[in-house]
Amino acid sequence: MDFYPIQAILLFLSMLFAPPDARRIDIRGADFSVSLHHDGSGWLMREAGGFREIKIQGTHLVSSSEGPPESIDLREYIGQALEQDWEQNPGLILLADPDGRALAVEKSPHGFHAFHEPRTDPRLNYRIDYSKTDQPAGPCCKVFGAVKQAGYIPLEEGMTLRAVLEKAGGLSGHAAPSNAWVIVSKPGQAPYAREGFNPVAMMDGRAHAPPVLDGSTVWVVPSILLEIDADRRITLDGKPCAADSISQLLTNRHRNGVRHARIRTAPELPFDAVNESVEACSQAGIVDLTMEPLDEDE
Repeated sequence: MDFYPIQAILLFLSMLFAPPDARRIDIRGADFSVSLHHDGSGWLMREAGGFREIKIQGTHLVSSSEGPPESIDLREYIGQALEQDWEQNPGLILLADPDGRALAVEKSPHGFHAFHEPRTDPRLNYRIDYSKTDQPAGPCCKVFGAVKQAGYIPLEEGMTLRAVLEKAGGLSGHAAPSNAWVIVSKPGQAPYAREGFNPVAMMDGRAHAPPVLDGSTVWVVPSILLEIDADRRITLDGKPCAADSISQLLTNRHRNGVRHARIRTAPELPFDAVNESVEACSQAGIVDLTMEPLDEDE
C-alpha cells in the first residue's frame, strides 16, 4: 500500500475510533491531507481519479480499488490503541518509527490531534476531524469551531451567517465574542478571508449578518476565560488551576483550536502578575487577547 507508516497509523486510528454517526473524516497535515467519506457500508478515500476503499481487518489496514487488495499490518504501532479508553485517558503515546520518535495522540471533542515527540519537525503535526454529514450535492458551506454541531450546512439563496450558525446548533458557549472568520473559495477565485464578525452579537440581533456564499468555510474561533484575583488565584473557564499547570493547560487548549482568550484580572493586581498570564497565553500560541477588569463581587 502506498502509505508511509505514519499515514497508515492516522488512517487506522481515524476509522477505528470514528463515531457511529460520522460520515466524513478529514485528516490534515503539512505532508498528508486526505478526506474519507462513508458510503453507508464503509470508508472511501477521495483521490484524484475517484475513490478508493479503505478498511480495517484485525490490525491490518486494507486498501482496495481495482485488483487484489493491498495491506499493511500495524500491530507493532497501534497495539495499545486497541484497548484505549479515551474518556478516562484522552492521551496516548505510540511507537512511531525505528529512530525512537514517539507519536503522541490526543482526543479532542471532534477528533484527534497527533504529533511527534520530541517536536523537532513542525510538519509532523496532524488533525483528524469527524463530521456527521458528508458534503451535500448542492450549495453548502462548512462550519467548525465553537458551534454545537460542526459539519456541512446546505445553503439556501441569500442565507446569512446568523442562519448558518443557527443551522449548526448555535454557539457552543466558548465562542470568541468578536471572531468569526468566513473563508471563501469559489471556482476561478482566489481564497480570501473576512475577519471580525461578531457571532455573539449576530445571534442576538445586535450586529449585521452577512450572506454566506457556496463553498465557504465558517470558523467560529473558540475562546477561553482566564481569571486572576487579587491573591493571584487562577481559574480557567471557571475551574481553579495551579500556577505551575497553567502553561500546559493553555497549550492543550491551543491544540484543540483555541485562538482567543479573555483575561480578567483584579484591578489591584501588580503588572508582573498580569504580564505572566499574557506571556503564558502567548507562549501557548493564544495571541488574540481581550483584557477585562475582574469584578470579584459578581
